Amino acid sequence: MTQDAISALGSALGLEFTTAPAGPHSTRYGILATGSDRGLLLPTDNRRAAATGVLRISNGQSQLKKMAVVAAWLGLRTGLIQRLSPRRRDPLYVDEPSSSTDDNLLAHLGAVVGREDLSFAMSVGPPRPNRKPVIQIIEPSGATVGFAKIGWNAVTSRLVRDEAGFLHALDPDRLNRLEIPKVLHHGEWKGLVVTILSPISFGPRALIRSVEPPAGVILEIAEMREGRQRTLLGDSGLVSRLRDQIGRLSSPTSELATAGLNQIIERYGQLEAEVGLWHGDFGPWNVAPGRRGRFAVWDWERAGGPQLIGMDLFHYHFQREHFRGGRIDRSLDSASAGARDTVSSIQGSDFPMGSIASVYLLERLLRYREPGAAEPRGELEVALSRLLEDLGRLRIDD
Repeated sequence: MTQDAISALGSALGLEFTTAPAGPHSTRYGILATGSDRGLLLPTDNRRAAATGVLRISNGQSQLKKMAVVAAWLGLRTGLIQRLSPRRRDPLYVDEPSSSTDDNLLAHLGAVVGREDLSFAMSVGPPRPNRKPVIQIIEPSGATVGFAKIGWNAVTSRLVRDEAGFLHALDPDRLNRLEIPKVLHHGEWKGLVVTILSPISFGPRALIRSVEPPAGVILEIAEMREGRQRTLLGDSGLVSRLRDQIGRLSSPTSELATAGLNQIIERYGQLEAEVGLWHGDFGPWNVAPGRRGRFAVWDWERAGGPQLIGMDLFHYHFQREHFRGGRIDRSLDSASAGARDTVSSIQGSDFPMGSIASVYLLERLLRYREPGAAEPRGELEVALSRLLEDLGRLRIDD
């Protein structure tokens, strides 16, 4: 994990990470790298809190990596890692949270939840404009109080606000298949947008299990708010929404996106389709088996619609394959194969998977190029753009 990533996290949160204690209330953090430029900052003075912080659910990981996470959880929980790895590897310190809530974000979070004896674990990643910091708030016992999401610029502030608004409008008691977080707090602090969400309880067993989301989960998401509708794709609210999003882009991206949308309408405009709400980031890292037979889903900041029903599951399989190193053509094939049965059960047995794949390419491009998004074009974005230029190159069975 690079120092740039840690510095970017500190800048976004208004915190200073130092290599020596800044005062009597400084808390020591250890760095757990989960990649070359990402990882976790874990409090090292409370082994239960550190163990809780490392237990992050991700169905996208390989079984070997999942077992490694469980081993790290067990080692931190028992103190074995701390004994075998003395406090030696360049610890970082943050002066918190006993300082004034007017000056310190972590102290502010403690005041909001009404506790002064809390620990905090923080996710660290590449310093991208559309990446929001997430702070896990942990009791001394190791129980998670909640997850604080921080909007620090225009893009992340919008995402944090959107998720709070979306979840506020839902009644979890009316959901039969889904388990979702509740909004514990939403507000602003010194120019930052802060939302605290309730935790969804998991243990190591849930981390190891990888259960594919059933069709009923996809349908319950689709039927939220306005519900599902059957319509011609070319006349649908989906096409209207895409046109509106494209209109907010700058050239040449808007030109490429317009050409892609026109190809979709020309090929699939007369297709009858079921449309509804979608989660928007239904990746393996945002879902897991829940309690009482439910399916837990979090990170709702991109929920909206209308969208082709089944797109969430297409995204799930695409991301799982891509996360494991699959190239874009293989990821698209995997997504099509993985979502085909569910799409057929909802949309009809002869529904063309090429329509799902084509809209997905356009959705991904719009997300990469949304106002305020990172400027550098990654390998995946370049590949998506090339396919979108000529959707006839898509090798998805229609």
